[in-house]
Amino acid sequence: MRLLLALLLTLPALAGPKESEGEIEGIPLVITIIDGKTGKPIPFATVRETQERQLKMVERASGQISMSKLYPSYNDEIPLTRGMELNIEVTAAAYEPKLVTYTMRRRRNRVLVSLEPMEIEANYGSEPQLQFGRDKPLDSGRELTKEEMKELEAEMEEARKEREASPPGP
Repeated sequence: MRLLLALLLTLPALAGPKESEGEIEGIPLVITIIDGKTGKPIPFATVRETQERQLKMVERASGQISMSKLYPSYNDEIPLTRGMELNIEVTAAAYEPKLVTYTMRRRRNRVLVSLEPMEIEANYGSEPQLQFGRDKPLDSGRELTKEEMKELEAEMEEARKEREASPPGP
């Protein structure tokens, strides 16, 4: 009798969420982001399904993120189901962004995304120049002629004399 009573009490808990509760669990999906050269996890990568607005951060130690639902807007949630096709955007600082298409299966949904480091060259010549009051932009693609150089030196000398003649500020 006790066994029958215990069985009757545990059956509702084993059945999962009720339809009336409105809670539908999605199929879990685990995404791992690694460096394409070293194979190590990328700690500060972000993941976003194209239907969603918010970026999701991966766990720093493992480079993984686990999800079972999508949140396309503030109050909506879409559980991940078998056959659902996901377009996953993966980004990380100093790495090329990647778009991965994945079709959900019934179980063992694991996606390994390998990001390639960006080739960043230090090119200091292409930085924008900030111009101030008396600055005169120079054509950096050509050399100055002697006349232009004399004119520039005369302007500099005139500006120096003005600075020396004006009284010092408070």
